[in-house]
Amino acid sequence: MQDIQTALTLANPQVAQAFTNIIPNAGAPAQLNTTALFFIAALRSGDLQSWLGEKTIETLKRAGKGDLLSRLGREMSSLSRLSSEPAPQEWRTLSLPMAWQNDIHKLVLHYRRENEGGSDNEENNTGTKTRFIMDVNLSQMGKVQLDGLFIGNPEGIGRLDLILRTEQGFSQAMKQEMRVAYKNALEDTNFTGELSFQGQIDGWVNITPDVEAAFIEDV
Repeated sequence: MQDIQTALTLANPQVAQAFTNIIPNAGAPAQLNTTALFFIAALRSGDLQSWLGEKTIETLKRAGKGDLLSRLGREMSSLSRLSSEPAPQEWRTLSLPMAWQNDIHKLVLHYRRENEGGSDNEENNTGTKTRFIMDVNLSQMGKVQLDGLFIGNPEGIGRLDLILRTEQGFSQAMKQEMRVAYKNALEDTNFTGELSFQGQIDGWVNITPDVEAAFIEDV
């Protein structure tokens, strides 16, 4: 995808921007749900053309970069097979593209459906529960693990609670600032939720011994 973005930028900047817009973007949390689901749907159906769009495909072919389409098709087929094979403890693995600062990174996401019962909270017993784990490697913070629980209903309304695990701790002031930022990001969606923190390495969830993590320049 990075090669496709570079080729499109040289051939037609407008088409390149359109391609960037369909990639989940860490800087646009309100669009993350839509773009991620669109990508997952294309991954499962194998319909690469509807996801990329005719203009993108035509621009690449005219620029003599049709081989990038074949490469992307093979990669997406591999990702589709990977997501259909359960990992230990019934986790499934999904690789998602993530745009950040003009680059496209690969994020490895593990997810599974949680049992509907076992909660005293009446609200938590409605809707579909999905837990996900995502490991990233930030240039300044080091290894970070995101442990989320999403509870959603068919109307598109849901709750997204997130645990942030880091190698180094945060001050109470920084934690509060991050909680406010998380709440503000959810205001543009139909979701509610809370952000909490864990700093103990032994409390991290290890699904596979060598999860491939994205390296993102953090500010």
